[in-house]
Amino acid sequence: MNLKDLTLFENEHFLVVNKPFGLVVNDSHTLKGAESLQQMLKKAYFKDISDFDSEENKEFLMRNGIIHRLDKETSGILIVAKTPEFFTAVQSQFKDREVDKEYIAVCYKDRQIPSNEFIVDAPIGRNPKNRMRFAIVETGRNALTEFKVIEEINTENGNFLVLRCFPKTGRTHQIRVHLAAMGLAVLGDKIYSGKMRTKKNKDMFERQMLHAAKITFNDPISGNDFTFEAEMPEDMKNVINFLKTVKN
Repeated sequence: MNLKDLTLFENEHFLVVNKPFGLVVNDSHTLKGAESLQQMLKKAYFKDISDFDSEENKEFLMRNGIIHRLDKETSGILIVAKTPEFFTAVQSQFKDREVDKEYIAVCYKDRQIPSNEFIVDAPIGRNPKNRMRFAIVETGRNALTEFKVIEEINTENGNFLVLRCFPKTGRTHQIRVHLAAMGLAVLGDKIYSGKMRTKKNKDMFERQMLHAAKITFNDPISGNDFTFEAEMPEDMKNVINFLKTVKN
């Protein structure tokens, strides 16, 4: 896998990457064999850190410019800073909810939804029964996601939705947790859609059907707003097309 092939845009201050599923963003002691995006960035941009080597740039260097992250099995857009100034400013935009994000998800439809446009406003925290998972809990951090239905597919094997998802906060697993709570778990989500169902349908998909499709933010250097889009990957298109072939 080549970083250049993943890059949608680059200038002297930042680059935008279209991350494929399966690529781990951050280094981890559990990462074995495969190269992470962070390792790719370190080789490409952070070999010589003498220009940045100061205490105030510690987080920028530690993260090799990665401002936000996506799960291993989620594909789509990531912004990476090449300078500490850009990193700090855009990181603040994320914290202040000034960055607009749009995801596409393919979901099971186990329950009726209130309308084709709906909001889930529910706090998210560690699941008290399983600390490896997240859940809607009263003591969690506030989390809000807006959803819009793109398409509904009814088949002999069940009902499914293709959704646009607009997270207004940035909690871990936010979209996946909110959808699962609505009875709309993401296809292929091994944590929140149920182990038995995921195992049964494993031939249909290799990963969770979630894609970071669009992002809008302000470039603090130029003052201009930027919007970047990443087309839905082929594996998600193939799953949607497959579901349509078994349509009632």
